[in-house]
Amino acid sequence: MKRKYKPRITKHDIKIGKRIRVQRKQMELTQENLADMVSFTPQHICYIENGKRRPSLLLAKKLSKALKLSLGELLAL
Repeated sequence: MKRKYKPRITKHDIKIGKRIRVQRKQMELTQENLADMVSFTPQHICYIENGKRRPSLLLAKKLSKALKLSLGELLAL
């Protein structure tokens, strides 16, 4: 049985999660509100904010729009 590829989480991924959390809180949104806006589960948003998962490009685009950030601002080093 083949193992599914699982990318390593980097320091950069953790910074992206923190940036999402800070912006979400500044906009006074809950994880549930943000999850509804981007059509993902609150648990997935939680994993990303805590640096346990990396957002896909599709999700990053949706998050940047919902959080009123450019994609570059969201993904900046």
